Amino acid sequence: MINPTSASPVGILGLGFLGKILSAELTAAAESWGTWHVIPPPEPVLPVFHFDWADENSWAKLPKTPATLVLTIPPLQKNPEAETERLHLWGK
Repeated sequence: MINPTSASPVGILGLGFLGKILSAELTAAAESWGTWHVIPPPEPVLPVFHFDWADENSWAKLPKTPATLVLTIPPLQKNPEAETERLHLWGK
């Protein structure tokens, strides 16, 4: 990992497998935040918020402070047709 001279806050949309790994590497964890959708993280190292793309009220709950935004996506499904459908629904 590169050690920056000044750490900026990070917002992680999705504290699943990859999001949890990334959150453990943050140097500005106190100012950073993350979101969860189905299962809240058991022992978060940063403030967390429930977030649902389809729920407009979820967007208002996110912090308004400047942060570098990281978007994590779920792992690919094994069935290509199901994955195609999921991506089409997600992009709407």
